[in-house]
Amino acid sequence: MPKTKSKQATVRATNGPTQVTMVVTLYDGTRQPIQGKDFLVRIFDGFQNKLFDDYRAAPTTLFCLPYRDNLQDNCTVLSSGDECVDAGFTPVKLSLKAVAMVDLMVLEDKADFKFLTWDAVKATDSIVANVISVGGSDAEAQRHSDDLRQNKQAALASLLDLASA
Repeated sequence: MPKTKSKQATVRATNGPTQVTMVVTLYDGTRQPIQGKDFLVRIFDGFQNKLFDDYRAAPTTLFCLPYRDNLQDNCTVLSSGDECVDAGFTPVKLSLKAVAMVDLMVLEDKADFKFLTWDAVKATDSIVANVISVGGSDAEAQRHSDDLRQNKQAALASLLDLASA
């Protein structure tokens, strides 16, 4: 009988997934870091596997997460707190080249809009003042601004959001 060579399989040990860093910071409606409160932070990978689910003190938490170099690296970050509206963002892309920074604005359940008066808008933001005035007189612009502040708050908030972007 002829001799046959036996084949050997080589298995290389790997060190598991590479770790990358994500920093989550929570802000209040005035864009200030939240102090003195705990929030439930949940992080899911791109395949909806739970990577983290626990309470952390605001404002900033650092996370070490697995890097897979595939679609799993597109994470979802959610935050919940007592008497607050939930906040979240997706996708948060994990990378070996940069820290993933997530800034979430957490609003109170009963939050309310607080807008500047027309005179304050003119003094602090000429671009927004020009958009609101749409070429009209100052008196017309003030009436338009007052109408937005009193009757169309969500529209004014959207306009200011677009203007700040």
